Amino acid sequence: MATPQQKAFCVLRFNKCESAITVQRDFRRTYGTEAPTAQSIRRWHQTFQESGCLCAQKRSSRPRTSDENIERVRQSFVRSPQKSTRRAGLDLDLPHSTVWRVLRRRLTLKAYRIQLLQALLPDDKQKRIDFCNFISEKQEEN
Repeated sequence: MATPQQKAFCVLRFNKCESAITVQRDFRRTYGTEAPTAQSIRRWHQTFQESGCLCAQKRSSRPRTSDENIERVRQSFVRSPQKSTRRAGLDLDLPHSTVWRVLRRRLTLKAYRIQLLQALLPDDKQKRIDFCNFISEKQEEN
């Protein structure tokens, strides 16, 4: 990756001689490193002519989640914390991935689902012991 100074060097040389090959030779002679490709040199020159700057142009990115939507997600889970992200997404008209991202990254909450297990009864301990003894006896027989 070329530094801004190296890009400026390439643009000035290209403006003077209009040959990417000559610019590459001068670049190798001056900096002692591998020269940028001819395509990069031409692109830098064109960018400089269009914008007057060699700075990286601002690129479009994914739309950010609005503060309003973050608040809507928070309120939704305050009202019913056991709601799934898919159900919340349907209710709020947002993708469930957005709901999940807001919960995890913005609100630092973790989704969980309570799982009901069978309760242990007082006589279960004896049944377990009996089962273990039964299996041990079967193992000794074989």
